[in-house]
Amino acid sequence: YGSYLVRTECSIYTGGSVLVIYWACGSITWSLAQFMPNIDSFAEAAGSGIYVFDLIERKTKIDASSDEGNKPESIIGDIEFNNVTFTYPARPETTILNSLSLKISCGKTAALVGPSGCGKSTIIQLIERFYDPDNGRILLDGKDLKTLNVSWLRSHIGLVSQEPVLFTGSIEDNIRFGKSDATDEEVQTAAKLANAHDFIMALPENYKTIAGDKLSGGQKQRIAIARALISNPKILLLDEATSALDNTSERIVQDALDRAKQGRTTIVIAHRLSTIRNADLIIGLEHGQVKEYGNHDELMNRRGLYYELVTAQIQQEKEQQVDADSEREDNDNTSERLLTSNTLIDRRFSKQSLSSRRNSDRYDENTEEASLNDLFENNKHFHIPFIYKILKFNIPEWYWILLGTIVSLGFGTTQPFFGWISSNIYRSYAIPDHQEQERLIRIYTIICFCIGLGAGMSQFISSICFAKSGEALTMRMRKLTFSAMLRQEMSYFDHESNTVGALVTRLSSDSSALKHATQAIEQIRTIAALHQESHFIKLYEHAFNQEFKVFSVLSLSMFAVGRSIAMIPDYSKAKKAALRIMKLHNRQSQINPNNESGIILEDVIGNIEFHNIYFRYPTRLTVPVLRSFSLKCLTDNTTALVGPSGSGKSTAIALLQRFYDPLQGKILLDGHDIKTLNIRWLRSLMGLVQQEPILFNLSIRDNIAYGNNSREVKQDEIETAARMANIHEFIITLPKGYDTLCGAKGSHLSGGQKQRIAIARALIRSPKLLLFDEATSALDNKSEKVVQAAIDHARIGRTCLIIAHRLSTIQNSKKIAVVNRGKVGTHKQLLTQKGIYANLTLAQKRATDN
Repeated sequence: YGSYLVRTECSIYTGGSVLVIYWACGSITWSLAQFMPNIDSFAEAAGSGIYVFDLIERKTKIDASSDEGNKPESIIGDIEFNNVTFTYPARPETTILNSLSLKISCGKTAALVGPSGCGKSTIIQLIERFYDPDNGRILLDGKDLKTLNVSWLRSHIGLVSQEPVLFTGSIEDNIRFGKSDATDEEVQTAAKLANAHDFIMALPENYKTIAGDKLSGGQKQRIAIARALISNPKILLLDEATSALDNTSERIVQDALDRAKQGRTTIVIAHRLSTIRNADLIIGLEHGQVKEYGNHDELMNRRGLYYELVTAQIQQEKEQQVDADSEREDNDNTSERLLTSNTLIDRRFSKQSLSSRRNSDRYDENTEEASLNDLFENNKHFHIPFIYKILKFNIPEWYWILLGTIVSLGFGTTQPFFGWISSNIYRSYAIPDHQEQERLIRIYTIICFCIGLGAGMSQFISSICFAKSGEALTMRMRKLTFSAMLRQEMSYFDHESNTVGALVTRLSSDSSALKHATQAIEQIRTIAALHQESHFIKLYEHAFNQEFKVFSVLSLSMFAVGRSIAMIPDYSKAKKAALRIMKLHNRQSQINPNNESGIILEDVIGNIEFHNIYFRYPTRLTVPVLRSFSLKCLTDNTTALVGPSGSGKSTAIALLQRFYDPLQGKILLDGHDIKTLNIRWLRSLMGLVQQEPILFNLSIRDNIAYGNNSREVKQDEIETAARMANIHEFIITLPKGYDTLCGAKGSHLSGGQKQRIAIARALIRSPKLLLFDEATSALDNKSEKVVQAAIDHARIGRTCLIIAHRLSTIQNSKKIAVVNRGKVGTHKQLLTQKGIYANLTLAQKRATDN
């Protein structure tokens, strides 16, 4: 059309003006082309925006950041539940509290007792206004909680939950979370009240020590208690606050809590009756209603729910008295010293422990970076082999890559070829013969259309090809990376650079970066294709004006070059990600559960022997945890480990499961060193129940069946295991029964319910070895007695190793090992030695003495 205007309206349009219009239209078209790909981003943003803005604009009924609500100048502390009914939003079909009414006067201590799932923890959550009741009212000093400012309300409440949660930061920071403007003196005072000051001061950086996974459960709980006490709250809520403490620490902390409760309204949830016997008001709950209430003496006289709980505990105390005749029969077996006096390290070593860990962390960060740099140095001159290593994982998609590469090469030739055609078009405007000019313009126009169509199709096809291969590579690399992570030994995860968060980030970002690597390779191929520029220049340099030719070809070609070069940083990131993944993938685990080597015994008896074990954690190389540790656990016998928190009891179980290997000594199974046994087979023999049960966001059926995922577990097997763990009757009362979802980390269940499901999960595989690490710590006495009876039945014919703070859990054990330079023997023998075990027993007996 431009040539037509030049021929027919030459007085207005010249070849130069047509070229100006041509370039202006080209610029607009190019701008639109650059804009169009972003339309998808706008569409995605609009879709995401609907959810985001709905969330932003959503008006929550419980807004802790709002200034709305009353803020009384003073608070007395009277709490009243008036006909409260409540169901959790995730389980609307299950009523937790059913027309509950109760009153707690200021300055009084009220204890909530009852079976797991009766609504005790729900009451505390309603007082904190984590939820609002469906019906009824909760009053504080006669004022409905809904009328009070949420932030003000919570600032006057101190809460200590059953499972302590510490945040990233120092111990001092964690305690100060309870009161942001607290002085150092207030922090230390709160720690002393919680019996935490001494062990904190033994750490290398004292209160500046980072609170991490290396703290024991009891230490974490004491820090959480200090955090609750530092704000001097008017209302104190204790949800199993001392459940994770050994008896010695519990007695001291309980004394501190008793002092702290003075002048405060305190609500205590406890399964240990020793913590609530002196409460001003004891409230027995059942099925979400108040079954009975009164003080200890009143409820004992009524012989109701509380009486049953107390008598059950008294019965357990009586059962601790072992008949002297049976003791004499066991003397030969129990006189053996199973644990040497230097099993436990001195407290003074704890400073070295964390100091070495801190140095180790720094070493890990530096060596990780140095190792990666070494990999770069080794690969910087070998780009093609490196690309080959990446593409090797893409071999199943070779046809997509081949097609994408060929089409990409074709697309790379379109830009310089279009520049050559453009220069011919410009030249045609200067031809004086109008007919010849029209003929050439039409030919070149058709050629331009074909080039544009070919370029669009080739770019579309290459994008699909590389997207397909890139997605497949991403998924494959994520699976390989995840598999590589799972086969590593436990010491690998102890290093700071290999924490769960770091590995999850690597799993998601590095593998995605490799997807971008495929896209970046597409652009690199385009750069290679643009090397054809010199060839096209030679084709027409003798026929056309040199300046016009160079301008047209280079202006379009160099734009493509610049766009391709912009992708080089993505290639660099992909290379770095690939090197990290390859390093992990090629790392040989010292304890690889996927390794098929190792002996598989045909007949397992179950005799376990720790022989002269010496062990240090890889991140605390200067601190020996176990030294000359020797212990025998015979089949059809139960061996119990007792001692203070952090004494190394759990380390023994970790070594038995081969999460770690000892530095010296041997662990024998039926006389075979467990290092010579097949790891997967070895672990399949064991059933483990830990102190803090971990459930998945699956149904109760799936969580129990997960204990034996090597086969399809039948429903009757699941129900049998649930009955043994005393959880079946509760499950069948749920509307969905075994199909009920447990929620993330079992959030839809109470602590006791989660623990019993975890016990059922351990029992379903019928293990030869049963390992219990505080397995019944979260159970009330009634449930504990039933579950303990089930465990006693389940361990017949099996080797059982128990770690417990509750002495009633281990008093029937054949052998008891005190991990703290003590003697080893039966319950009565240890009592007569008047050592640590005797002190622990005396502390518990005094606490529960009627």
